[in-house]
Amino acid sequence: MLALLLTFTLQFGSVEASEQIKASLRVYPVKIEMPVKAGETCSADINVQNTGDRPAKILVYAQDFTKDEKGNYTFYKPGERAISMSAASWLSPSMRELELDPSESRVLDVELSAPKDAEPGGHYTMVFVEAEPKVAGQDIPQGAHILSKARVGVLVLGTVGGQIRRLGALGSFKVASFNFGPRVPSTVVFENKGNVHIELAGIITFKDWRGRQVGSIPIVERTSLPASKLEISEVWEGAPLIGRFTANAKIISKDGKEWVKSQSFWIFPLKEAAYILGLIVILAGAWYIVTRKFQFKVERRQ
Repeated sequence: MLALLLTFTLQFGSVEASEQIKASLRVYPVKIEMPVKAGETCSADINVQNTGDRPAKILVYAQDFTKDEKGNYTFYKPGERAISMSAASWLSPSMRELELDPSESRVLDVELSAPKDAEPGGHYTMVFVEAEPKVAGQDIPQGAHILSKARVGVLVLGTVGGQIRRLGALGSFKVASFNFGPRVPSTVVFENKGNVHIELAGIITFKDWRGRQVGSIPIVERTSLPASKLEISEVWEGAPLIGRFTANAKIISKDGKEWVKSQSFWIFPLKEAAYILGLIVILAGAWYIVTRKFQFKVERRQ
């Protein structure tokens, strides 16, 4: 979820019959918690390995970002846009550029320096590690070729000490009232009303009209940023044939707080219902024919 692996290309010559030279990276961890006091600095390590079969030029840089309700990121250069929770300008990698041979690894130190007037709460940035394959001399392919870069994002979650407000609520939990197939989508919206991120996980359970649990969906860990909404969408596949059910969404924070909401709904699969209705019609027709023949025989005997 948090690993942002992007590939993009630099093209030389025609695309037709071109050779693609790919970069490949392994970067971990992909999420770093960095608590820091105003006016002070903290540090963390990022492990980088060239998993490609050629030497690679590595670039390391931080970017600001925004994140919408569905978890989609939009990235900006530091200072390109005013973002209240930005920490991109606070972050300094020990190396901004390096070279790695195939299978070679390096540990990069990154420092987060909070200004003296830093506001308490969460401040965030994405550190990108970008690799470009190196070709030189006899390694340069004949004819057209494409260099394919790789980029991995590491989410840095900085927290400036002080008056921390870790507040959240379930804004809504939606399941369609009528579902016409064994596939039931659901959406729960978590609202972060505090000034720091909240790490969330959870589960959605499904019970039939008798209260028996008939299904469940685990909600994998994700991060809710302050003063924002996070939409969590899941689908219950292979639901029972027909009936009334209740879905219960339970969201749990890393520090043990729980939020719960329930929603009732019906499952009435049209395809299966059409088969059943067709079967009923066939059986009713057969019963009608049999009873008519029996009645006719009785009348003839009389």
